[in-house]
Amino acid sequence: MKVAKPVWNGTDWVIGSWVRSEENESPDWTSREIASNEIVIEPELNGEKDPVKAQKFANEIWFKEIKPVLAEKNILNALYFSGSKSLHDHIVFDRKLLLEEKIAWVQENFPVLWEKIDHALFDKNHMIQGENKAHPKTGNIKTLIEGELAKNVFSLKNP
Repeated sequence: MKVAKPVWNGTDWVIGSWVRSEENESPDWTSREIASNEIVIEPELNGEKDPVKAQKFANEIWFKEIKPVLAEKNILNALYFSGSKSLHDHIVFDRKLLLEEKIAWVQENFPVLWEKIDHALFDKNHMIQGENKAHPKTGNIKTLIEGELAKNVFSLKNP
């Protein structure tokens, strides 16, 4: 299987590299930083502890509020089950985005969604579960549901 792994381009971590991973072999990383050319959207679960209720809530937000906007605006993405209770929607861009640009882009494209997503994912130091890796608390694998991370690059018009 192939897994996406951020690579250091000399100044930033960017998505775009593939690491070959055999069934019984895997790179030695399990979590990673969010790359400078990537936004990860995760529905805010409001402290819901029950995994079934949390997954239902995350699915409702994604299918009713996120997916229609992605389709309407032709935004390429890769959707993952996080391995715990939620969904991670990865959007990879053709250039680095500053934190302010990431927040502005989400607020512009998903205006009613801003209060329903986890803002911790916009912290430059926030770590996320690596793709196809076991979640440390549940042991469940972060699994691709649709899309393809390193090939779905959304082009921004440079200002």
